[in-house]
Amino acid sequence: DKIITIPPLKKKFLSFGMPESKIVFDEKVSVDTKAFDPEVSPFPLSDYIGRKMPECPIITYIGKINYYWKTKGLHELIEAAKEIRDDFLLLFVANGKGLPEFQNLVREKNLEKHSIFLGFVPPWKIPSIIKLSTCVVVPEREFPIQYHTPILPREVMSVGKCLLLSRELYNKGCCRDLVDGKSVLLIDPKDIKQFRGTVKKVIKDPSATKKIGREARKLSEKTEIFDEYIDHAIDLYTSLTGIS
Repeated sequence: DKIITIPPLKKKFLSFGMPESKIVFDEKVSVDTKAFDPEVSPFPLSDYIGRKMPECPIITYIGKINYYWKTKGLHELIEAAKEIRDDFLLLFVANGKGLPEFQNLVREKNLEKHSIFLGFVPPWKIPSIIKLSTCVVVPEREFPIQYHTPILPREVMSVGKCLLLSRELYNKGCCRDLVDGKSVLLIDPKDIKQFRGTVKKVIKDPSATKKIGREARKLSEKTEIFDEYIDHAIDLYTSLTGIS
């Protein structure tokens, strides 16, 4: 038996008396750039909601809205969006126990007409959701899980869409070699004025927004190693089970 973990937690397991020989690392995580491809067809949102969609920028959030949803920067997203007078759509591909409370906040801030909520969407539809979006926002801040680094930002980059990423996640190193204003737009969710300004930039300058997405895709093509990741995962788990 062995413990599969990440390097920062090695000392923690050693402190529990776990022999070092029993600790192994699963570090090679990667995105399939063939599945998350800029040429994927956009998600047919009109078919899902039963009405024609207006032609306007779509700012998308993908993820769970659970009981600690406020640490995901969603409250700040609503505060930033409520003062924007341009046409836009907030698309939430989300579910979870905190969803009713969050939907109440959306109504309280008079953003109901600007918002669409989709429930469960199968994982293989996520590339098309990203493709539909003008940008995808990942505004996580003060997240209670110290070593949490979601894969979603790299999926957005791979599809070639503009990523709005919190500085907290950027500082955790969830995506390598990103340059603010070139291949990503960094946000401080608690700085509502800055957050709002970044969203407005996305809405008002579609050409610059698309360029950021293209630069992100170029970076993704250089850094993702999906085949190597799969081979590593197979080797790791077969070595633990003894199955060859």
